[in-house]
Amino acid sequence: MDAADLKLKPRKGSTYPVREGQGTAQSAEDYDRELKLRFLTDKELKNSLLLNELFGYLRKRIFFFTKYESALLGSDQGSNMLTDCLLSVFEQRIFSQNKSKLLQFIPLFVMGHAHTKLTNPTLKTPLSAEAVKACNTFGQLIFSFLVRTAFPAETSLVDVGDSSAQLDRRMKALNYLGSMLSQSVVKLPGTIVHQCLALVMTFQDQRQKRWSQQGDSSKHSTATTTATNGNTSAHKLFNHCLYQNLAMIFAQEHQMIKKHDLALFSKLSKRLF
Repeated sequence: MDAADLKLKPRKGSTYPVREGQGTAQSAEDYDRELKLRFLTDKELKNSLLLNELFGYLRKRIFFFTKYESALLGSDQGSNMLTDCLLSVFEQRIFSQNKSKLLQFIPLFVMGHAHTKLTNPTLKTPLSAEAVKACNTFGQLIFSFLVRTAFPAETSLVDVGDSSAQLDRRMKALNYLGSMLSQSVVKLPGTIVHQCLALVMTFQDQRQKRWSQQGDSSKHSTATTTATNGNTSAHKLFNHCLYQNLAMIFAQEHQMIKKHDLALFSKLSKRLF
C-alpha cells in the first residue's frame, strides 16, 4: 500500500492533510499552503497567545538573569530561583500531562539557552555566565528526574512489584527522554545528551544483570518462578519502550555520541542493531 493512500482521521476544528473527496494524504507543500490560509480556532488562538507571553517572560528572565534573581533572592543565592521553580513546574504539572507534545517545549526553550553564543536581541550582549550555568543546570535536573523516574531505586534493577501505574510512569519518563533528546528544534548541549545516555545504559545493564540472576534462581523455586513469569511481560514491555526511544535518539545524535564517547557509541550500536 502506498503511503499516500493511508486515510487520516481529521481533528475537529482544523485543516488536515487529506484530499477532498479522496481521503488520501496531501503533499507537504499543499498542506503548508492550506495551513497558512486558514484561521485559528479560538482555543488555538488563546493557546498561541498564552505561550507567546510565557516564552517572552522566560526569555526576559534569562537575558536579565542577574537583575531578576538578585531582586528576588539576593545576590548570594540568586542562581537557584529560576531552576528550582521551573523544575517544580515540570515535575508537578508538565510531566503529569498525557498526550501533550507541546508542553515539553517549555523546558526545552529554557535548555536551549545553555549556550554562551546566544545574545540579547535588545542589548546585543551575550548571555551572562550565570544565566548559561542556570539553563545548563536546569537541563541536567530535568533529565536526572526523568532517568530516576524510569529507573527508580527500588525497581531499577528488577521489575518485580511494579504495578500497572508504576510501569506506565516509568515508560512515560522514557518517552519524554526519547522525545526531548531526539528532537531537532532546540539544540541541546552535547554533554547533557551524552551524560543522560551514559546513565541510562549503566542502569539498564545493572537491571538486565539482576533480571538474569533472578531467572537463574527461579529454576529452583516454584514460588519465584510464578512471580518471574508474572513480570516477564512488564520486563519485555519496558525493554521495548527503552530501545525504541534509544533508537530515536541514536538516529538524531549518533555523530555527537561518537564524538563524545566512542565506547558508548559502540555499545548503543550493538544493542540496537
